Amino acid sequence: MILASLAILLASLLAAPRACLAQTSLQPAPDTTPWGDAVSVFANKIASAIGTPRAISLDVVNISTLGSTDTGSIERQLQAALGRAGFQLAAEPPAEVRVHVTLSEGADGYLWIAEIHSQAGDQVSMMSAHASTRAASRAEPIPVLRETFLLRQASPILDFALAPASGEEGSRFLFILQPDQVSVLRQHEGVWTTIGAAPIAQSRRWPRDLRGEIVVAGAVSGATGLKVYLPGAFCTGSMQSELVIDCRQSTDTAWPPGGRMKATMAADRNYFSVSGEGVQSGWPPSYSMASNPDDDHPLKILTAVNGSAQLFADSPQNPMASFWRWGDELASITGCDDSWNVLVTGTGDWTQRDYLQDYEIADRQATMAGQLLEFSGPIVALWPADDAKSIRAVSRNSQTGMYEASLIHLYCGR
Repeated sequence: MILASLAILLASLLAAPRACLAQTSLQPAPDTTPWGDAVSVFANKIASAIGTPRAISLDVVNISTLGSTDTGSIERQLQAALGRAGFQLAAEPPAEVRVHVTLSEGADGYLWIAEIHSQAGDQVSMMSAHASTRAASRAEPIPVLRETFLLRQASPILDFALAPASGEEGSRFLFILQPDQVSVLRQHEGVWTTIGAAPIAQSRRWPRDLRGEIVVAGAVSGATGLKVYLPGAFCTGSMQSELVIDCRQSTDTAWPPGGRMKATMAADRNYFSVSGEGVQSGWPPSYSMASNPDDDHPLKILTAVNGSAQLFADSPQNPMASFWRWGDELASITGCDDSWNVLVTGTGDWTQRDYLQDYEIADRQATMAGQLLEFSGPIVALWPADDAKSIRAVSRNSQTGMYEASLIHLYCGR
């Protein structure tokens, strides 16, 4: 039986020296996490045991002293490594092959166990592992996500926008989009002070899980300086002697969710319908989307409502790749060496802590780049900057219930 075999293998492996992590036919993922080498070797063991690439399901359970950050990083690296090896990860069973990974620990260190179940029978692959230090000695740029906290408040934040205050050097406006109003704060010597608010006239009932986006252009002056996108409504505004917002009913206004993409919010829903100049119909309804900066070879990633993230070129009928176990929110950001990177949320629900993971998109693959950035609660909104150099993130602190607005930047060290 598989349990008996597992016990024998476990005993023999704990008594043996740790496996060498240098020999593998799967190349280590080009990330900076310390488990990259070990994951590549373990993925190679699993791939060899399964044989021909096919659809698999993968779940990872941690019963060792590893923390949640390491555990999540190992799981995502393992998904990426198996994907590069040609295996298609199914969102949920049933799949041709089920892989159950246990991150365990013995007297001699960490022990990783893969139980592989298929119609051909059951197999067990095991490996002792430790964190390599190869990543620390690299010469390549190391991407690091950093959070710049702006403010927190008790009432919901749908989105926010920063703009320089006209005529005041070093002073900025911070616009906060809420379900019923837009408020504006001014920063002076590092302190934010509320200076006004304007109501949003509602002509219809907002949908559940309300989403909104606010955009400013340069110094806020003139009637087109401020734009607000809401389901079934579009608003313009200006900030002169006071904040003024003018809203009208609109069900076909295209939102700017990032890059060259344009999308309209489905009526009474919280997901998009892709639209725009020259865009054909048939694109899947999506919670969020990201596009690359290459005008000659445009690509886009859509997080579909069925739970998958898919990479497309020109045709909605033929996705180039699918990325499973990504969260609903993603946004493009410029990576190290001007690569196309996408920040992706986790798959937990709104009661759990969330994170952002940086992926570099190239050759139809999504490769983790750097360590994840954890938040104190779920991320409820994620929007890219126009220059693709920062991300606006809104999260809700699970302990305090407060909504928190932050800017996310990607820094490249060595």
